[in-house]
Amino acid sequence: GGFPDPHTFDAVWSIDVEAAYRVTDDWLLAIGADNIADEYTNLQSDDNSFFGHLPYDVLSGIGMNGAYWYVRTSYDFE
Repeated sequence: GGFPDPHTFDAVWSIDVEAAYRVTDDWLLAIGADNIADEYTNLQSDDNSFFGHLPYDVLSGIGMNGAYWYVRTSYDFE
């Protein structure tokens, strides 16, 4: 007692991309995405999901938030 049954998850691919453009010698602009296919791991078993509040494993390598898109800029002060 006390330990839930082990849960096995299927393999899932995560595709991450980023493209950057150097606007000037000091300014860099980038746009990218993590997990562009919006993949998720298998749902956890009922014993591990904390009454449905955490349907995906928080320690999964693919994460639990699906696709993430971003724009990033940086400036070199040197």
